[in-house]
Amino acid sequence: MTRAFYISFFVLILSTRSTAQEFNLGAVYGFNVIQKTTLDLPYYSPSNSYHTYIESSPGAGLINKTSPFNGLHVGGAVNFIYKRLGLYLEPQFYYQRSVITFQNPVEISRVFGKRGFRMPFYFTYKFFKKERSIYSILGLSLSKEKNWDFQDPGTGFYLGSDPIFDGNFDTGDDHFRDVLYNNQAYWNLVAGFGRKIGKVNASVRYVIPMSREKKGLSGDIWTLEMSFNFFFLSTREINKKHHLYAE
Repeated sequence: MTRAFYISFFVLILSTRSTAQEFNLGAVYGFNVIQKTTLDLPYYSPSNSYHTYIESSPGAGLINKTSPFNGLHVGGAVNFIYKRLGLYLEPQFYYQRSVITFQNPVEISRVFGKRGFRMPFYFTYKFFKKERSIYSILGLSLSKEKNWDFQDPGTGFYLGSDPIFDGNFDTGDDHFRDVLYNNQAYWNLVAGFGRKIGKVNASVRYVIPMSREKKGLSGDIWTLEMSFNFFFLSTREINKKHHLYAE
């Protein structure tokens, strides 16, 4: 049944190839190269904890953290190509995890994580006519995720008979809700460059949330990602096989 659906779908695409020169279906996978998190506040007292975070030095801000290789994403990929222009849709699942350490008034490390679904859709433009030409990327991505943050290494971890916490206390969970995250859906701006290498489209993308101020979040987060698209169904290949069969 599934095979019949794909065949019928591709026949429909082939019948409209005057509009879309090429249609491809495949998968995308990738990872975060770096993620930058900043929170420019001199101090912060979570509403659900007695603990107060204080910046390490005047003007430094509470958070100024660069986290390398802290996330993965995987999903499907669909693109429409017409001459040098392309339109990509990539429904994805993703996971991120990073650890941020605060020095004052005592040293405390917190684990920040998120998992969720996002839908990037973006346009590409090839700088040259060659098939493997470098292309630009510009578009948007809608994200819906579940966030968490807790004290590292977490409740219930012990060294001998003593909890592994500085000062032997646990400050609690979800301190930075509505400051760095709020579990609401939001839009991201996506921009970057890519190039086809063999059968894989490799790209570097800069991703930054949009309209964070309207949601009341005072922290800033941006990500530099590496993504790889592998397309295993293509109207170009079907057209080639059909042409050979017809002759």
